[in-house]
Amino acid sequence: MTAQDGITIALIVAAVFTVTRITGFGGALIGVPLVSLIAGPRTTVVATIVLAVVSTGYLAITLRTLIDRPILRRIIPGVLVGLVPGAIILQVVDEDALRAMLAVAVVGGATLILWRRNRPPLDLPRWVDTAAGGVAGLLTTSLSTNGPPVVVLLQARGLEPEPFRATLSATFLIANVVGMALLGASGQLVPDVWRTVAVALPGLAVGQYLGLKLARRVPTSWFPTIVTAMLATSVVSITVGIVRA
Repeated sequence: MTAQDGITIALIVAAVFTVTRITGFGGALIGVPLVSLIAGPRTTVVATIVLAVVSTGYLAITLRTLIDRPILRRIIPGVLVGLVPGAIILQVVDEDALRAMLAVAVVGGATLILWRRNRPPLDLPRWVDTAAGGVAGLLTTSLSTNGPPVVVLLQARGLEPEPFRATLSATFLIANVVGMALLGASGQLVPDVWRTVAVALPGLAVGQYLGLKLARRVPTSWFPTIVTAMLATSVVSITVGIVRA
């Protein structure tokens, strides 16, 4: 990795986590496709999980009193089950297959979130929470794009922005901590991952700081526009990645 690559990754991470601090999600959905253009998909997936432990941990602690605990308790068993097959997928598939899977996950997730946006809440059975958690767990350790299943679930349940962000952050913190342990046990925390994490950490710190400042000033009415812009960026970046590959 060149110095220019490191600076580029830090800038991407700063921008991504600024937005993530405002919305509560979207960091991996945007950041993984962009950073994978430089570091490769496998290294990027594992590095993103490590970074997400730091970022989601801070947000989950900050917003802990706003977490919807009943929903969280139903999501987490599914997450824990889904993490294991996700870790196996990451270990056995090659880079081209990962890139293709990432494209499907990003485009599919973006489409699903946009389709669900502005629709009225639904009266869902409780098992749906656990099922969404299972998909999120699978996506955590395979592609590190675990946001869409839980985002759509919480949208469908009609959570307000602050409980929405808090519950998402708590879900992602648990998923990423356990996921990182699984990937470490399977030998995925290689030197390239730690180098990517090291150059990204300054960007994460800047993004968290700027996002915290901006979150207090961004009107709630802007939330749908920000989310749409994030998802569009994700789709464009993964398209560029496929073309370049």
